[in-house]
Amino acid sequence: MEALRGVRVRCSGSLYRGSIEGPGGITSVAVSLDGRIAFTGHAGYVVALWDVPAQRHMSMIDTPLGSVECVALSPDGKLAMSGAFETEYSSIHGEMGTPYTISRGGRIRVWSVADERCVLRLDGHTDQVTALAMTVDGRIGVSASSDATIRFWDLATGTNLETYEGSKAYKLVAISDDGLCAIAVESGGYDVEAFACSLYAGELEGHTDEVTSIALTTNGAYALSGAADTTLRLWDIETGQCVRVFVGHTARISSLAISADDRFALSASDDLTLRLWELETGRCLTVLQGPGQKAVCVALSGDCRWALAGCGKDGLHLWKMDWEYKYPELEDWHEGARPYIDTFLTCKCSIGADGYWRDGKPSWTDFDVEKLMNELEIRGYGWLRADGIRRKLLELATNWDHQPPPPGVARAVRLFNKAMNRPEGASGT
Repeated sequence: MEALRGVRVRCSGSLYRGSIEGPGGITSVAVSLDGRIAFTGHAGYVVALWDVPAQRHMSMIDTPLGSVECVALSPDGKLAMSGAFETEYSSIHGEMGTPYTISRGGRIRVWSVADERCVLRLDGHTDQVTALAMTVDGRIGVSASSDATIRFWDLATGTNLETYEGSKAYKLVAISDDGLCAIAVESGGYDVEAFACSLYAGELEGHTDEVTSIALTTNGAYALSGAADTTLRLWDIETGQCVRVFVGHTARISSLAISADDRFALSASDDLTLRLWELETGRCLTVLQGPGQKAVCVALSGDCRWALAGCGKDGLHLWKMDWEYKYPELEDWHEGARPYIDTFLTCKCSIGADGYWRDGKPSWTDFDVEKLMNELEIRGYGWLRADGIRRKLLELATNWDHQPPPPGVARAVRLFNKAMNRPEGASGT
């Protein structure tokens, strides 16, 4: 569409489209990059799929006994994850009426959206799975749990790649598109923990009350957090410094999401409003009025046209955003697209022996480039020529020695050196 070839410059308002008829008890929501599919978790042991532009509920999938507390959806809408604390009954002799065993634990299910079936079950957590996220290519997932662990998963094989053990229950987690940076929050925590890959890189300190929601920009360079102190904070992951404070809500922040172009954020609050923010300035662009219900979770479509809010028993609510655009002249390249190109190249490298780190030089197909161009349109770079992007990919790949260092890695190395009583500047390996 023509709008996708432009750059969003101003939100001129929003139109509340009401609630979509479908199952209630929503605990979590995720939306595909193109804004066509939404995936929700529910307290009633189900997950559900929604057609956003058509504003209709598509299907509901039963899960084993356990309230679904969190979900994640790959940008292409093909792969989904759900997390719960499940109870499983197994007959000892395989017959009805015979003695049975009961197993309980935090479980993650990986779903094929097209087939509406579970393709993997990820076991390892011993308590409620509280938060989920995945990389842009759907290869690596990360989970937080009340068992005080953060786990990194290979979503192709189901392998638990890394486990980080904290001191308290974890309730929030997010991961950068390339999987090189992650953040997490402990239950009741005022601070955000940062990880460079799976290396602990310190805390982001500044909120004066419990942190309730977090998100990362595409390349993990910046984190956004919302808290019960009614503010949002933007953080530089490498330095650990708060870059900006967003003030406007009058009650606890319940959920937030960052736009696919890393320029805007959507937040929900117990003050019964949603707000759209400009990250560069901290300015509130518009206040979304709606159902008069508390939103427990929000999502923002990649093109920023749709804002979604799950309001618990009150179901899924929808807003259509109106934008003004500017249309730059066609160009071969713009450095603003670099984070998305770096992420693309990182994800096109082979997985290393450890199952996590990417090895070798990137390789891709014409179909991959076509998909990348579609994503760049959604992210506000539809005015870049395909031939220019292809040349830039070849240029960067030719000089590609290894993937970019994760944001925060310098902090992780400093903390490692301090723990090992090494001098400042020493290597962490």
